Amino acid sequence: MRYFTYVEPSINDEPVEFLMSEQDIFDEYWPHWYSKMVKKYGNDHPLINFENCVEDWVTVNYAIEKPPTAK
Repeated sequence: MRYFTYVEPSINDEPVEFLMSEQDIFDEYWPHWYSKMVKKYGNDHPLINFENCVEDWVTVNYAIEKPPTAK
């Protein structure tokens, strides 16, 4: 599973880093993204897939993939 990190300002303008897994993106963003894509392209469009959803989420949030940690 891949993980992504992005930063948002807090109330006191200190940066706060967030970590999201692919499962988190699926749970929180996929339903919204999927419904918008179906509305735009129809049900069976080849661009409607989870990898494209993740790419859009990364772009929107200025996120970067977090490399796996060594064990």
